[in-house]
Amino acid sequence: MSQQEDMCLSENLRIGFYGVIDENKAMPEVVRREFKLEIYKEMREKTNILWESQPFYFAWSLVFKNYDEYLSIKTKRQKLNVHPKILMGGDKPYLQMSDISRATINFLATASTFLIVSQRLIKNYFGENSEIYTKWNLYRQDLHAKSNEYQVCYELRNFSQHYQIPLSGINMDFRNGHSEGGDPYIIVDELLTCGYNWKKVGVILESLESQVCLSELLAGYYDCLKELFLSGHMCFEGSIEMSRSYINEIIRNFDLPKECTPIVFTLDPLENDFNKLDQEYMPVGLHRFIDDITKQSTRC
Repeated sequence: MSQQEDMCLSENLRIGFYGVIDENKAMPEVVRREFKLEIYKEMREKTNILWESQPFYFAWSLVFKNYDEYLSIKTKRQKLNVHPKILMGGDKPYLQMSDISRATINFLATASTFLIVSQRLIKNYFGENSEIYTKWNLYRQDLHAKSNEYQVCYELRNFSQHYQIPLSGINMDFRNGHSEGGDPYIIVDELLTCGYNWKKVGVILESLESQVCLSELLAGYYDCLKELFLSGHMCFEGSIEMSRSYINEIIRNFDLPKECTPIVFTLDPLENDFNKLDQEYMPVGLHRFIDDITKQSTRC
């Protein structure tokens, strides 16, 4: 921010929030006391960690939601209107396979995105030679080296993007007049003989059973990804909590409602309507987003 911009903002900042009137109306409530420029600058500095780390949490939320969708499709319970033998001759098994394939590919793609985003972001934010990045990256490499599921599923993403859908079929489960979902599987020989270059992963595939449960592979991969997310969150957690404490201190100092989202208003001598003024929301909503996805991941 230039000196001229500082002068323009000086004495023109106020803090407030939107109060709810009803489900269709909200009214700005603004504190008359000046919100000093130095406080504003400090707020931006203290909360910058939230904007810097947001891609990490957003990328993980895609993984979390896609894996959850995969599980919900795989275990979806439906009442049967026909005998299972008749159902198996119709289109329902193919629809189930299509849905499972879509969810699988979505999960694998967002998993790869998360790995790329997290490594780049942690390295750039803390520094390639920092202790924090070095420790996290060694943990990532160790998880990869020790997990067949991690290595296979990472390559299955490339396979699905450039060669073929990584699914051979589904073993459907019928009980007491209901379809209880089904377990998708992969026939390993189909993968090894299809012409795709599996590189080092080919050795792992050769060591597996002839028919592999896809859900077991994905579950092992997801567990590794979750460990990487939680360890990455620990890298940012201290700074995120400091930003939360700083916003809460501002809320207390200006006597705002505890659960509100503070807004910085820039006054304009030609405009009396606060709704039309420039407004900057403090990132309380981003705090909540990070809290929610972290708590959900910890529970699962």
